[in-house]
Amino acid sequence: MRRGLVADEVCHQPAFLTGTSTEYIGDRPLPHVLRDRSVVFLLGPKGSGKSTVARILLGDDPLVLDNRACQAAILDCVRNASWNRRLLSHPRLVLDGPVWLHNRDGARRMLLELIEARRSAGLRTVVCQADCDASVTLLLDALPEGASATVALRFPCSFKARLRVAERICSAQGVPASRARGTTSLANWTYQSVVSAVRR
Repeated sequence: MRRGLVADEVCHQPAFLTGTSTEYIGDRPLPHVLRDRSVVFLLGPKGSGKSTVARILLGDDPLVLDNRACQAAILDCVRNASWNRRLLSHPRLVLDGPVWLHNRDGARRMLLELIEARRSAGLRTVVCQADCDASVTLLLDALPEGASATVALRFPCSFKARLRVAERICSAQGVPASRARGTTSLANWTYQSVVSAVRR
């Protein structure tokens, strides 16, 4: 399976890619849709590397708003009847996990307004799914066709892929590569579970 399967590479259609976080943070060039589109959505389970990939996609010094900071920015916008200038002008913004948008139409509309204002200005925005909530898809569905790309991150499934990840984790942790053995069959395999296993 090639890296980042693209559902439709026609520039006026939505782009959907899938893969593990390691496929997007290595030395290979990113798929063109992730370089060219100003809005990228990152979806995936907890610990799959969404925040890490967001920072890789945007490069140096992105402005990152976690869920709490996102809520504060929305309240600030309501109070001042406009978005903070920095949010409208920073070249690289990560909205890391806005939540409960199914029940908050006002917040959803405001975030769409912010994303669209940035997109119109040619600024890049990455939106990460919260670990406990997938309502960012409401933002994705509301954007015009061709305006965004979506990456669905997953954990590696094959024995070889999991072993490679575990060996890299051993190297990063400064422990012998032999500790990678046995991690491929961990129950509920995640990057964090491998880190915990090789540290023992």
